[in-house]
Amino acid sequence: MSIVGDHNTDDLARDPTLIGGFLALPVISSVAVRLVVRPVLDRLAAAFMILVIAGIATYGLLRPDYNWDMVAYVAAALEDRVEDPETLHALTWAEITPGARPEQLYHLQQSNPYNLHQWEN
Repeated sequence: MSIVGDHNTDDLARDPTLIGGFLALPVISSVAVRLVVRPVLDRLAAAFMILVIAGIATYGLLRPDYNWDMVAYVAAALEDRVEDPETLHALTWAEITPGARPEQLYHLQQSNPYNLHQWEN
């Protein structure tokens, strides 16, 4: 007789449900006991956490999110140097354009109606 959780396999063998009968099999109960031990679960959780972090980092490197906020931050940094909004707009884009690839500029300026309106006005 072996023990799975708080039940022994004799009790599970008498369980009329399919799952109870399945868990009563000696091979299944021994595998279940081995999988439920703490070190195995800790290793699985650590591996899952590493995979999630690596996946998020890879996604961030391959598909960075260039949003309108970064343009506003550049403009805020330049705001104390100029008074005229048109000059601030031109100076902000003069700072951003050399460091951005064409697809990044398209995303910031013309990728959706909101960005296009902000860039034009």
